[in-house]
Amino acid sequence: FDFETTGLNPFHNDIIEVAIKKNGVDEFYETLIKPDIDIKEKLYIVSTRVVEITGITDRMLLKKGIPTQAAIKFMLDYIERQVDGRGPIYLVAHNGSSFDFLFFKRYLKQFDLTNRIINRFRYIDTVHLAKLFMGDERVNQPKLCKQYGVVNEKEHRSLGDVTSLEQIYKYLCMGYSVYMGKEDDYYYHHPEEIVEDTFA
Repeated sequence: FDFETTGLNPFHNDIIEVAIKKNGVDEFYETLIKPDIDIKEKLYIVSTRVVEITGITDRMLLKKGIPTQAAIKFMLDYIERQVDGRGPIYLVAHNGSSFDFLFFKRYLKQFDLTNRIINRFRYIDTVHLAKLFMGDERVNQPKLCKQYGVVNEKEHRSLGDVTSLEQIYKYLCMGYSVYMGKEDDYYYHHPEEIVEDTFA
């Protein structure tokens, strides 16, 4: 999953777009989000820099955005529709440990949504996964797209970043499997070991 936000501070900024997609299925959830702020007291929601990067404007959020709590609830509804059984649910994001996961956990707590399937969540940050076998190489998402020949037609928009990350994740699992001397698809089918290795 991926968030676009009003800024880079997950404790003080707000999300303005979310996309989430189960690996290997066509269905996804995507929405613009109108941050819960008093517009009268703030001259703008999205900074000029964020508009330049994402193309998301205040007008778009005010016209099409839904409240943050509704967006997070619909995100959880999407996850529940996609999973079965009682095992772990792996959430994957690029730079998630320093960004997306922090926003997500903040809203789960803020909106008291801890009584659902949250205790099943396990988090995989593809930055950490890449670093396991790429060392000090730059591993930002555009660089990885270029390295693996993945085309992101909507860079810096949530759904574009999610669909490209879905492909990148497979390549990273393969790269780490080869690095560790295992079958090419070993880690793709053993995400629990990625969680252990990236947070060891």
